[in-house]
Amino acid sequence: MTSIRFISTRVDRASRVISSVMHQRRSKLPPLRLLDVGALFGLQPRWEMLRKLGIVTPILCEPDRVEAARLRKAYLGATVLECALGAEEGSATLHVARDPGKSSLLRPNLESIGRFEEIAAWQIIKEFQVPVRPLDDVLDRLEKPDFIKIDVQGYELEVLKGAARTLHHVAALEIETSVVPLYHNQPTHSEVTAWLIDRGFHPVATKTTGTFGGEGVRAVEYDSFFVNNHLLSDKRDGLQIWLTTNRIRRGGSWDRY
Repeated sequence: MTSIRFISTRVDRASRVISSVMHQRRSKLPPLRLLDVGALFGLQPRWEMLRKLGIVTPILCEPDRVEAARLRKAYLGATVLECALGAEEGSATLHVARDPGKSSLLRPNLESIGRFEEIAAWQIIKEFQVPVRPLDDVLDRLEKPDFIKIDVQGYELEVLKGAARTLHHVAALEIETSVVPLYHNQPTHSEVTAWLIDRGFHPVATKTTGTFGGEGVRAVEYDSFFVNNHLLSDKRDGLQIWLTTNRIRRGGSWDRY
């Protein structure tokens, strides 16, 4: 059964890539720019395939100097931003967790986490200072991205607050959110969503990425997907590729675009 699911996943991914390639060729789109904020493990597989086909040009943001150097080697020619992003310029402490994917500029809320799972993976093993810059300032001399993916372990809203000008040009967002604060001072899923709705972004999908045990199984973390209502017509072709790549179905009011 596992083998069948694996094959099915690969076939589905290939089908989406082919669909995106055909759409890009028909619409004669230039390469789409994807900003990956929190690019510790590199591009997601679905975007990596499109990068290799020349459909997507990545901009990668990673504050850890060692990891940023690794990304430059892995993605030759790609723009790598070696800083953290936030609402204001300054510096902050990067709390490196035993599981690197749980590292954050915020300290983990071990009391909250302990209600759901063992805290060992979340424990801090080292800390160091990193520069923090608003995305608007970082991108002043770069082309604005078409899409942004943000996964910075609870610091997502601070990244967005420093991107007011940039967001006017962004067609769609993928943001990791949580319904429970897993880090101290982490905004919840509903707070991030409300902030984006106030700025013209419409939620189109959520996908569970983190489930926790404890007293039953509970969905806690999500990848949340938003589109910029002001750019639905201007960036229609690019949005179609984004929707297809992320397996988000069109329907209802989308049909008129």
